[in-house]
Amino acid sequence: MRGWGARSQVPPDGAVLDLGCGGGDPIATWLIALGYDVTGVDFAAPMLWIATRRFPDARWVLADMTMLSSGAVF
Repeated sequence: MRGWGARSQVPPDGAVLDLGCGGGDPIATWLIALGYDVTGVDFAAPMLWIATRRFPDARWVLADMTMLSSGAVF
């Protein structure tokens, strides 16, 4: 994840959307470690169960990413 250019566009305490987050590893793990407010979206309930156990303070959404409409800004 070194050199992630978009990172310079997100404030240090910014919100990041992780589409297809799975169990939260590796992307959400990295983003949370950097202090970002992560919302993960996945269509697989068992994967979100894993992500929720790993990171209970993050927001995990069971949804099809092609149908997602949250109104939130990331």
